[in-house]
Amino acid sequence: ASRLVKQWDRQYIVQRFGIVLYQGNDLVQSLMPKINSMFGYDEAAKNFKDYYSKKFAEEDRKNKYTGTLEGMNVIFIHMESIQDYLIGMEVNGQEITPTLNKLSKEGMYFSNFYPQISIGTSSDTEFTLNTSLMPANIGTAFVQYFDVTYESIPSILSEKGYYTFSSHANGASMWNRKAMHPNLGYKEMIFQESFDYTESTDRLGLGLNDEAFFYQLQEKLEKIEDEHANYMGTLIQLSNHSPYAATDWHPEMYDRFGKLDLTNTYTITDENGEKQEITDKYLQGKKLGNYLISAHYGDMALGTFIEYVENSEYYNNTVFVLYGDHDARLSKSEYQYYYNYNTLTGEVYEEGDPEYVDYNNFTHELNKSTPLIIWTKNKNVARKIRGENKNVMGMYDILPTLGNMMNFDYKYALGNDIHTIKDDNVVIFPNGNFVTNIVYYNNTKENYMVLNNEDKTRNSMIISEDYITNLKEYVDEILGVSNDILVEFIN
Repeated sequence: ASRLVKQWDRQYIVQRFGIVLYQGNDLVQSLMPKINSMFGYDEAAKNFKDYYSKKFAEEDRKNKYTGTLEGMNVIFIHMESIQDYLIGMEVNGQEITPTLNKLSKEGMYFSNFYPQISIGTSSDTEFTLNTSLMPANIGTAFVQYFDVTYESIPSILSEKGYYTFSSHANGASMWNRKAMHPNLGYKEMIFQESFDYTESTDRLGLGLNDEAFFYQLQEKLEKIEDEHANYMGTLIQLSNHSPYAATDWHPEMYDRFGKLDLTNTYTITDENGEKQEITDKYLQGKKLGNYLISAHYGDMALGTFIEYVENSEYYNNTVFVLYGDHDARLSKSEYQYYYNYNTLTGEVYEEGDPEYVDYNNFTHELNKSTPLIIWTKNKNVARKIRGENKNVMGMYDILPTLGNMMNFDYKYALGNDIHTIKDDNVVIFPNGNFVTNIVYYNNTKENYMVLNNEDKTRNSMIISEDYITNLKEYVDEILGVSNDILVEFIN
């Protein structure tokens, strides 16, 4: 089973079996949805029905947060390429994400939250968040499996009388959202053609800048609240999309929101004993520095929207769920430089130095976590949900977690309500890797890293061959069941 799971990792196949077999395997895999739909339906149906009957027979869904958000409107804010390490990060005394810093303190903040993306990046996140299923093991659900009606957050809430909508300042054809969003349960799509902007002054990167996007949404959101007793919507940010701080950034945007001093100044003593200040570029002009500028702009644009929400007569019965959709796809070398740069001397520590930070493959994977924050300006509700949750959590855990808090039922979630499962949670990645509060496991290399979240010595004692084997079997089961659901759906 573990070898089959590794088919999610195309690099593994090339390394292990060669490019010729890879190309043949890729052809077979591209035909698998059709083959499975003809021959695998009965087995797929049995597998996932057996899994869910067992899962829900054993699950007690009630906890202290049950129903705390019942009857509230919900707006998801899809924060493009925002990673968790940005929260609290400062460069030269400048906060990179002041808005998220504030919201993480005022709301329910999940600080070990992981997207579970494959090649579909943002679309995989939308799919997994809304359905609590894993991304497709071949292609993307938004393309290969779009013509299906899914059990999802918008479809469930729609059945409860909620008006549902999605909004993005890009074209509806991007990631096939025009076809997929209605099948996820969105009733209205407010996309690029719904916004007014001048190409020469308002475009930032791939489309309308985030500040204008949020500003123009205000009237539209107020109209939705006026006309509907309850609503659920998803607002998708765009400006922090790669390439970060690209050449088509407008200077007026940079000066107003994105400007950051990313140089570093330190003092040296020359051969005459005189002190001299040296300024070097540090992060200026580097990909990581450009990303920080871009993320800072996205955060500040979000801040203008949150300020509007706080001062508006609307949204008193609305909860906002903010999540980073995936990591920024920066290289290990960018972070290796950052974590080993000595701001006091301008030196970069190298391997062998006592101060050297080994930013390895495991560290890089763990660094891909993104923020998840549940926030409301309703002070009575905010008091009930405020606080940090450090347990590992995946994108597929949002539906069951929110389902419990909003008190809605669901049938086919693969994830778990984090407030029930707590530190027993397992976050599975499409390539077969997984992370718990204790260990990060690499499926391709079949090795793992013991985590320092609590007590590394205690964690090491817990890990045994059976511990890893049982988790690997669970991972294989979940990946299989998720694929089986798609097999049945396409019939």
